[in-house]
Amino acid sequence: MTGLLLSLVVAATPITIDQVKAEARNNLTAITAYYTWLESYETVAIQRADLVPQVSVSSFGARTWISPTPAHTTTLPSGQPFPIPAQPSSRVNNFGLGANINQVVFNITQWYQLKQAGALERANRGLAEDQEDLSELEAIRRFYVLYTAQDSLRVFEETAHKSKELWDRAEALYEAGKGIKGDALAAHVNYGTDLNNAIQQHIAVVQAQADLASWLARPESEELEAIEPPSFGEKPAEPPSFIEADGVAKHKRAILRAYWAQIDAAQSNITIQQSALFPRLTGNFQFQHNTNDFNSAFSHLGENSSYQVGLSLTWSIFDGMQTFAASRQAEEAKRLTEATYKQALLDVSGQVRTALDALTNQMRALDVLVENRETAAKNLAYFQERFNAGASNTLDVRDAQVKLLTAELTLLQTRAAVENAKANLERAVGTLSDGVMP
Repeated sequence: MTGLLLSLVVAATPITIDQVKAEARNNLTAITAYYTWLESYETVAIQRADLVPQVSVSSFGARTWISPTPAHTTTLPSGQPFPIPAQPSSRVNNFGLGANINQVVFNITQWYQLKQAGALERANRGLAEDQEDLSELEAIRRFYVLYTAQDSLRVFEETAHKSKELWDRAEALYEAGKGIKGDALAAHVNYGTDLNNAIQQHIAVVQAQADLASWLARPESEELEAIEPPSFGEKPAEPPSFIEADGVAKHKRAILRAYWAQIDAAQSNITIQQSALFPRLTGNFQFQHNTNDFNSAFSHLGENSSYQVGLSLTWSIFDGMQTFAASRQAEEAKRLTEATYKQALLDVSGQVRTALDALTNQMRALDVLVENRETAAKNLAYFQERFNAGASNTLDVRDAQVKLLTAELTLLQTRAAVENAKANLERAVGTLSDGVMP
């Protein structure tokens, strides 16, 4: 039965840590932030469009039918009758071609709206990068949850296999008259316990597979097998000092760039609100060509044509103090944005310190647990030899088995914790995905 449990994992689809990092960008939260950034990117183009010449071209064609007018007499102001001869029916064609060009000459509002849009685009890009970091970090965590669950299943199955061997050996000793029935029964119970642990761990593996697949936008029914990373279990290089890591974070963290860009946007908004007090100047050029002949509708543009050039000046002298109120409101919004940025600086420093401390201590724990696992293995071998020689009982062997099982599981979890701590530190200093967009 233990072989069947392991085969369910082996038959799964293999996935590496590099694949997980790349596919983390397919997570819904990362994609949502990415498209929010794209919307703000296009907003910059929209604001820029208002500052370049606006050109429109128009043309029209019309045919007018005039019904015949019978002869009749009208009276002049002098009172004398005036005959009007009959007019036959007629048809009149009218064709026209026109062009209009508008150009902003001076409008502070539109210039600073463009500047504000650019700052918001940078802010949303930073937020998208920060969300990608979070998504990648969570994907890494779920990957190691799956890998730890898989390897724990292997450990449980190996323990169950050893328990089966101990049970068989205890039965053999009892039947040969060299052991007692209690040892054989205890070994049987231990085997059942270990087998149940393997069965329960298989459930944990399936749940970890579904959790990772869901985060990567894969079908949750897909059975994934986390492939051991090449550097897994190796002790990483010594982490940098807090001062060094904190300095890198202040330049690299996307969230800080986003908040700083929001401050720029808030400053531009102040100028936008104040710009209502400044004049606005727009230039306009119009061209109109009319003719009754279709052949000359798009030619001979110098004939029957009119040209007009104009400047339009708009200046709001007094708006009931609305501009001053809006300006103060924008200044208050900027102060709030600055406070958010200052708090983010403190938060980032705290995250760097926490991540450094976690990595440093997990590395220390790794050294201890590697040695602990080796000692537990020697302890089991020692009591196994004594049991085989009839100098010990199953309780001593079982105690040594449990110690080794605990040591192996703890070492495995600590190795995964080291990898997660490394990723947490990279995220804290802003080098996890290094600014790669989804």
